Amino acid sequence: MLKVHTGPMFSGKTTGLLKDLNNALERGLKCVFVRPSTDERKFLTHDGKSLPKNKNLSVVLVDPRFHVSDIQWADFYAVDEVQFFAATEIVSSIKTLIGKGKEVSVSGLDLDALGEPFGCVPTLLCLAEEVIKHSGQCDNCNAGSSRTYCKVDLSNNNVYVGGNEEYQPKCLKCWTKLQSLKTGS
Repeated sequence: MLKVHTGPMFSGKTTGLLKDLNNALERGLKCVFVRPSTDERKFLTHDGKSLPKNKNLSVVLVDPRFHVSDIQWADFYAVDEVQFFAATEIVSSIKTLIGKGKEVSVSGLDLDALGEPFGCVPTLLCLAEEVIKHSGQCDNCNAGSSRTYCKVDLSNNNVYVGGNEEYQPKCLKCWTKLQSLKTGS
């Protein structure tokens, strides 16, 4: 089974993933938490939550091109920041795992800061048995946020790993206004 937690930054995707992980641990499953090694943030979630300590849990930081399905011993796989993994490798790995009856829960951005579909997430949404679209709160007008606005220049790359110093949650209206000011259109 594949479950996908998606939405913009600061919407609770990783918190949802941690709830799934805790549920699997409570059921006594052998679990692995996988995160790309390119994400070096200290805390797991933006609100300071971290992983539980449990003898049935292993944490693995891997190269984004790593085949997660090479980790054979687990029953439950929690993959954080899935959009940063190489699309072909992570999709193939997840298909292999769910084909073997493993439980997989992932969290990742559905859109990049430019408003474009992000990495492997659109494909995983199609493969998932369950999709949870999280939304946060626009830090400008307090409406529900569906976009992530980047305060740094992304002209050379649409990927910049960061937190609340670089990114802000926005509703579509506020995001569109800021994007048009940034691009001059």
